[in-house]
Amino acid sequence: MRDQLRGLYTQPESRSGSITMARSKPLPGVDGQTVVAVLGKLAIVKKGFDRTRVQTPPYYAGLDEATQSTIVVATIDEFIEQSGNTISEAEVELECQLKNRG
Repeated sequence: MRDQLRGLYTQPESRSGSITMARSKPLPGVDGQTVVAVLGKLAIVKKGFDRTRVQTPPYYAGLDEATQSTIVVATIDEFIEQSGNTISEAEVELECQLKNRG
């Protein structure tokens, strides 16, 4: 899913002598701020998965939109539930952005 979200951007390159610079730019119709926000939430969940693998609580499961703070849970069962919600929301947003893509 992260690769699909990243695919909603172009990365045109420009050269200046021996230096190559690339800038990410959202495809037409894509809300770049929303895509970056979703990628951030998925990065938080990835960190939570890393911690569950080694069974080191607390586990990070997403972002609370209202408080702009990380959702932190104490058990793996809570992590599965909360991270599942975050991933489901990301899937919905990905589909929306794919439909809006020009």
